[in-house]
Amino acid sequence: MKALVFGSSYLVCGFALVSAAAAETGTMKMTQADCQTLWKQLDANSTGSVPQANAQPYAAGDFKGIDLDADGKLSSSEFQKGCESGMMKSTASTGAGAGSSGSSSSGSDPVKAPDKK
Repeated sequence: MKALVFGSSYLVCGFALVSAAAAETGTMKMTQADCQTLWKQLDANSTGSVPQANAQPYAAGDFKGIDLDADGKLSSSEFQKGCESGMMKSTASTGAGAGSSGSSSSGSDPVKAPDKK
């Protein structure tokens, strides 16, 4: 019984660490269908490769870790390996956006919905 509880604790802790790592990068591993859809989107001209400038926004980390032959573009094989290892994400990063400061531009509070009675 102690072994079961101890083993379960390791399993829960391991899952928590993986989840924390994914949360830190803001990504989760994409499904194979998501990877195929993104590849078709990025390689719309069916050239068989995607230049770094087009692929970089979808890289969950350093592009160099995905571009295994260091040619500045991703082949279908490199892209698929990147997807399988969680190094690609389904949405593009656009860098720091303008965002908002947390206050409305009119200086007034947002309209509050009336309370239901």
